[in-house]
Formats: sequence, structure tokens, C-alpha cells
Amino acid sequence: MYRALAAALVLGTLAVAPAHAGPYPDRPVRIINPFPPGTNTDTVARLLAQKLQQNWGQATIVENKTGAGGAIGASFVAKSPADGYTLLLTSSSTHLVAPVLRKDVPYDANKDFTPIMTVTVSPHVVVATRSLPVKDFKDFVAYVKSHPGTTFASSGNGTGYHLAGELFAHGVGASMLHIPYRGAAPAMNDLMGGQVQSMFDSPGSVAPNAKSGRVHALAVMGPKRWPTLPDVPTTVELGYPQLQFSTWLGLYAPANTPPDVIAKITNILTTELSKPGMREQFDQMGSQLNMIVGKDFAKFMLDGQASLKKLAEEAKLPMLD
Repeated sequence: MYRALAAALVLGTLAVAPAHAGPYPDRPVRIINPFPPGTNTDTVARLLAQKLQQNWGQATIVENKTGAGGAIGASFVAKSPADGYTLLLTSSSTHLVAPVLRKDVPYDANKDFTPIMTVTVSPHVVVATRSLPVKDFKDFVAYVKSHPGTTFASSGNGTGYHLAGELFAHGVGASMLHIPYRGAAPAMNDLMGGQVQSMFDSPGSVAPNAKSGRVHALAVMGPKRWPTLPDVPTTVELGYPQLQFSTWLGLYAPANTPPDVIAKITNILTTELSKPGMREQFDQMGSQLNMIVGKDFAKFMLDGQASLKKLAEEAKLPMLD
């Protein structure tokens, strides 16, 4: 009788065991992209999803939750269960720029997430509409200084693209007019159409449009020329070393996600992204592979926020609503 009762209790316990008690992952995983489809973030997110799915045999999907310069998607992940089934791939806009420039960010970039790893880094490119009467970067600098209110587009208020434009204007002593969009793709479309005059965009977006003659790439905001824009000079070589600005992409989980889950994700991705040919694949996508993992990523983010805060104070950039 006692043995039968014990067996019944064991079976009852197994019957009510949670469905997620098996090895992680035992159901589909989502990577939230807080920016529109077609962006560099979206492309990289889909690559990561593919690598993860191939290794753990579980569906891994990319879901776009856009708006508010990435804050909507980031906030969604911050409030998600800390079980590893909802991840965030985002740019430095949401975790570096927004905490410095925005008044009411609906999440704490440093407390609400577990940093897993950075994936890429890429400099911004100074790009102008073809109808603007400039032939090179120095012409563009002269033009914006003599034409107050020259417009520049961005993927939204408080994003890296926005900050790059503000720091450019401050660095050359110009007064420019910021035109925010709901994503980089519609901003680029209006730049090509001449509705806005300039933009500070990623190499991945600029390169194909510059090569086809639809926009004019003027300078790479970094120390080295970019592989997909070999003929475009850098701001450093042009004598403007203060005009350097890059964006990185990082993968996050909600705070308090179990360490073994984080370790599994990290091990798969660092192994896959270190394979031959991956670096070149990222170059062609307009990004540079750059993996900073775990605690080193967290420190990298804090150092970046401090540096950016100093730059914003020097440029007297106003806090955004």
C-alpha cells in the first residue's frame, strides 16, 4: 500500500512538472530586433538566429518590435521572463545613446539586462543627397557652415545616427536641422529622393546606394577606410580626428537569466562566428566582427556611456523627451 502511494506521488509530481524543465532550449527562442526589417541589425539578428538554430535544433526566430528609437523593443525584453527564450539584439542606440540623451527611458540599460556579447562594430558614414552642390567632404563642411538649417536624417531621436549628426555639427561649428524617422531605411529613401540633404548612416546601408550613384558618400567617421567603401576617405585622414563615431550591435537577455543559459548561447555564437570566412561575411554586410563577451561587455558599455556623456556635455546637447 505504501509503495503504491509513493509511486502515485512520484507520478503526480512528474505530471505537474513544468514544460520547460528539459534542457534549454526545449521550445522556440525569439530574438527581438527593436528596429525595422531591412536594417543591419535585422540582417545580423537573422544570421545569429540561423547559427543558434543549427546548433540546438530548436526554432529561433527574429521578431521586430520597433519604435521610439529602439526603446519599445528593448523595454519588451527587459520585462520578459528571465529564461533565455526572449533575447535582444540591439545597437548602441538603446544601451549607450538613450541612457545619456533621453529623459524617460522605459528601462535601465545596466540593470534590466544580462549582457551576452557584442557582435559587430561599424563607423558611421557621412552621406549627402546627390542634388547637394558638393563634390567632397570639405565642400560639405563648407556648405553646412554657410547654410544654417541644412537637414540631416536619422533613424529616430536619441539614436546613434542622431548623435553622430549632432556631434558632426558641433565638431565643424555648424547649425543643422535634425529630421527623425522611424528607422534608417525610410530615412535613406528620403535622402535618395532629395527630401533631406544628408545623413550619418552605416556602411552596410550606404555602400550599395553610393555604388549605384543614388547617394554621395563623403567620409567614413573612423580611423580606417572601410572594405566596401575603399575610395571613401576617413575623417581622420581628412584632418578631422574629432569626427569619429561608431555603432556596435550587442546581444542581451533579461536580467537574472540563468548563467548556464547565457553560457550555452555564448559558446555557440563565439564558436560559430570564429569560423573561417565569417569575418569577411560581416565585412560584406557592412559591419566588422567584434566579439566582447560577458563582464567585459558590461564594462565596455559603462565606459562608453561615461565617454558619451562627456561628449554630450561638451557639445551642449539637450536632453530629449
